[in-house]
Amino acid sequence: MATAQPWKTVVWEWIGTDGRWKSYSPKVSHLLEKSYENVVNIVCLGEVEKTLKHLSVNMNEFVAYSDNTAFTCPVRRKIYSCEGQEASGIFWQWEGNHPGEWEMYNNEMTDCIENGFKQKWKNIDLSKWFQGSKYSISFQRMLQYNNITGFKRRVRRIEMSSFPQEKDDVLSTNSVQNDSQAEEKLSTQNELKENSNGTDYSDTSGYPVPTTSLRAKTDLKKCDSKSASCSTSSKDAHLRNCNAVRNKKKKRVTAAEMIVKSVKKYQNEYDSRGSQDVSFINNDGASEVIDQFCKELTISIESEDCSICCVKLSEESPYDKDPKLVSLDQCNHAFHHACLITMYNSGPKDGHIQCPICNKIYGVKKGNQPPGSMDVQLIHHSLPGYSHCKTLCITYNIRPGVQGPEHPNPGKPYTARGFPRKCYLPDTDKGRKVLELLRKAWDRRLIFTIATSATTSESDTVTWNGIHHKTEMSSSTKGYGYPDPKYLDNVLKELSVQGITE
Repeated sequence: MATAQPWKTVVWEWIGTDGRWKSYSPKVSHLLEKSYENVVNIVCLGEVEKTLKHLSVNMNEFVAYSDNTAFTCPVRRKIYSCEGQEASGIFWQWEGNHPGEWEMYNNEMTDCIENGFKQKWKNIDLSKWFQGSKYSISFQRMLQYNNITGFKRRVRRIEMSSFPQEKDDVLSTNSVQNDSQAEEKLSTQNELKENSNGTDYSDTSGYPVPTTSLRAKTDLKKCDSKSASCSTSSKDAHLRNCNAVRNKKKKRVTAAEMIVKSVKKYQNEYDSRGSQDVSFINNDGASEVIDQFCKELTISIESEDCSICCVKLSEESPYDKDPKLVSLDQCNHAFHHACLITMYNSGPKDGHIQCPICNKIYGVKKGNQPPGSMDVQLIHHSLPGYSHCKTLCITYNIRPGVQGPEHPNPGKPYTARGFPRKCYLPDTDKGRKVLELLRKAWDRRLIFTIATSATTSESDTVTWNGIHHKTEMSSSTKGYGYPDPKYLDNVLKELSVQGITE
């Protein structure tokens, strides 16, 4: 009989909206493993990674949650062989949507990519190895390509500290238990069911369950059937003792309690902010934003009114006694300096302003779209008017949640009717251009907003935000389908109004 390896690699993982388990970085895994050993209740991931400063993990329920939204997802503590890719310290990453932001490929993809890299392949098509993937990687250019749209991102191979390692005597049993806990969380999160592209299903529930976990559970059941030999094992006895100590020390905190706590945090922040006079909030910061887009006027404009306060520009602004006048440097529309500051402070205060006369955007406009997913597929059907090409199908998925400080009613729940929503574009040069600009609008949270629905009059619900989409493939009396030869040009104009250009 082969002897077991004395050490195993411990990887902490979370499940994405695509239904796949993804590993946290080695730094995060070391933090979670240390907290697990020391019986810590709640762990803030921002302690080791600034980009995760709003995420925490409930170590009782194996649930990750956001301090800013109602987002939650299962996590698990997974055990791998010490001879596997996870223990090598070599990782592959792709560049995110913001400079300096890198995302890790999951362990299986990293193993596959590293294998191709070591064998000196010129490229690797991940779609042939992983069902549901749509990406290829060029090792010569170190770029990832979307096989459908051609969109490219940089990739890199880096060496970091390896994942934590532990002795093999208890961890294999703990892994089974924690996988089981994570799977229970999956059964309560229906949103993962519709987004589990390419996941191997092996049970009747319809939810993604890792095959390695199922094998471990099967082995455990076999062990239970042989109670004479297994019930007295030192591993099980040690596990029961550990669980008894952990349960005794911990006060159980549920995911619902965590969300209620964060809702109270939103409300307290909003109440604190709302008690101040808006025109005097952070005037110094607002002035810095305004001044980079404006030039001071040295002459008085007697005949014109300020379109913000409706007072003549030759008179003082009602928001301040400062007589300073400025004009925006591209459209040249003039305003009281104090009025622009007031307008900026009454908005999202995200570093952009929009001319109230011509709607010209200065800086980068961002919206308040709730969290969700945007996926694209190429389908082998043509749209009316585009019989010569295939069709790009966009799927937007947003779930109900709790409004944050940037929304109309912080702390109040919002609904999300009609999701997932499917929209269609022709697979032409202009259609792919629109797709990439829609991706940019999605990243800036501009596709949807929380408002009152124009069709149902329901308040506090997710609605479209002024960028029209075609939600039907065939013709429609309501204008939601094709043919529509002017649609692509019209949506490009709508995107431009939102500051989304090439």
